[in-house]
Amino acid sequence: MRLEWVCYICSKLNKMNEAIRQLEPKSIWGYFADLNAVPRPSKKEQRVIAFIKQFGESLNLPTYVDEVGNVIIKKPASKGMEGRKTVVLQSHLDMVHQKIQIHNLISTHRELKCLWMEIG
Repeated sequence: MRLEWVCYICSKLNKMNEAIRQLEPKSIWGYFADLNAVPRPSKKEQRVIAFIKQFGESLNLPTYVDEVGNVIIKKPASKGMEGRKTVVLQSHLDMVHQKIQIHNLISTHRELKCLWMEIG
């Protein structure tokens, strides 16, 4: 695969994220687009763990990462709802990307910022 094709893929991903940001409600879809821009292949979730941890902390919510990398964010009940049942949301942080082959593209091990899929 040629560098031009990799940049084409990157431009498509950027356009997709911009389209996502236009969905309503924008406050939610903007967060989704931000998350979507974070590289997170399986077994290499450090960046997305840091991103989600910072997200919880930015909202002043109790946030911590356990010994295996689970991010736990606790949100207290809204005023007047303290007696209601607890809601728990769970999700995987990693994303399984399709591997693509690139030969003679990069002579060093530098990371391409725009390419967030794992390159085989």
